[in-house]
Amino acid sequence: MALIKKIIINDGITAIGDYAFVSKGEIGNTVVYSGGEYRGCSYVENIELPDTLKTIGDCAFEGCGITNIDIPDGVTGTMYGLCGCGALSEIVIPDGVTAVAFSSCYSLEKVDLPDSVTEVSFYSCRSLKKIDLPDSVTELGARAFDGCSNLTEVNIPKNLKRVGNYSFANCKNLSSGLVFPEGVTEISPYMFSGSDKIPSIKFMGNVKQIGDSAFSECTNLNEIVINGNVESIGKSAFSRCENLNEIVIKGKIESIGDYAFTRCSNIKSLEFETNNVSIGDGAFSYCNALESITFNGDIESFPNNSTAYGVGVGAFRECGNLSTLIFKGDIGKFGNYALSRSKGLNGLIYGPGTKLDIYYYGTEEMWNNIKGSSDTIDDDTVIHYNSTGPTDEIIPLEVATITPVVNAETNTVAFPVTVVDESRAPELEQVELYVAEYDEAGRFTGLKPCTKSAVEGDTVTITADIPETDNYKFMLWDGNNVPLMDAVTNIE
Repeated sequence: MALIKKIIINDGITAIGDYAFVSKGEIGNTVVYSGGEYRGCSYVENIELPDTLKTIGDCAFEGCGITNIDIPDGVTGTMYGLCGCGALSEIVIPDGVTAVAFSSCYSLEKVDLPDSVTEVSFYSCRSLKKIDLPDSVTELGARAFDGCSNLTEVNIPKNLKRVGNYSFANCKNLSSGLVFPEGVTEISPYMFSGSDKIPSIKFMGNVKQIGDSAFSECTNLNEIVINGNVESIGKSAFSRCENLNEIVIKGKIESIGDYAFTRCSNIKSLEFETNNVSIGDGAFSYCNALESITFNGDIESFPNNSTAYGVGVGAFRECGNLSTLIFKGDIGKFGNYALSRSKGLNGLIYGPGTKLDIYYYGTEEMWNNIKGSSDTIDDDTVIHYNSTGPTDEIIPLEVATITPVVNAETNTVAFPVTVVDESRAPELEQVELYVAEYDEAGRFTGLKPCTKSAVEGDTVTITADIPETDNYKFMLWDGNNVPLMDAVTNIE
């Protein structure tokens, strides 16, 4: 019995069911379709569809050998019926179709899409070189262009709102810059992973998340701009972006995932506006050209790290040219080898031949509390305490001697702070008193703010409960985080 080579759909048929013509077999040269399910269509070269047809089921012609097909104007809704048609080379989609998918149509080179289409997917259409997406498209499904290895150019619709996982992954020849509109607010995991010729990407919307491995191994990417209010950068998000030399990420960053920027060997400087940010293990490791990093905010404990480090293990490891590191806020704790800069050496900071300046807003005592258990400082490293940067001039607030006043009835202590220069009295609004707490082994566990009264003239009074344990210290800072007194313990 001969293989099927031609399918004729009877006039009057309005719907073709899911998987109607799939698999292999021998049932004759020509099938006249009047409903049901057929087998043996991998050698089909010609399909005739009637004008009465309204819907084509999912994978209806999967595996058929057609090179082209005329879709009647009456077909509407979703059209996923031609997936796996490896010989299909071109197609025109009629107006009224709202979603299309052509996964594994390996020979597809040309697609005409109507303004009615809102969602598209062309997974592994490896012959597709260029496509014009109408502005009606609002969603690119998961793996929308994944594996389109010959795609060189694609326009991004102005009404686009959602881009699925792996949407542009492994587009090995996509070499034009891409600009995503304001409606796109999330950068999905693996969105561009392995697309190693894209030169630049810009996101104009209010982006809040950058997914895991979103730009990993985009080795030709040299510029990326992410607007909005980015809160998190996923694991390996920019790993091995070897040519990336300019990156602008706006927002109050709360987490930078493990190995987020590892082996970005061309980046020279990074600056983050942070909001209790946590930095994952190896986040900036092997960034050989990196010279300076600035964190404008606090660094807290990493929520997914069992060791609860603010700066993860090996976070800046082997950044051999790192010369300036600025922390303008509190740090939860350093992981071991966080700043180990020479291969094979242990400890927090090593860097023979490269001077490293660390600008830390707090005191030396605070710094000693956040180091890893086996950390050391080498001769080429200078830590500038009570500092927020190399060009900042911090003039400490000069105050009169502070004498704590204990109230035994309420078990509280008050710290009256009086400025010497009355013209600086407004700065008292920024004065903060904290209780630094420690566990029974003397390890630092955190800070708690104390209650501050309104400023009266040249004085502000800050009151705190006296802790029940002896493992505490009261510490007072001005608005530049410069200590105003020695730490106070054992108040009686």
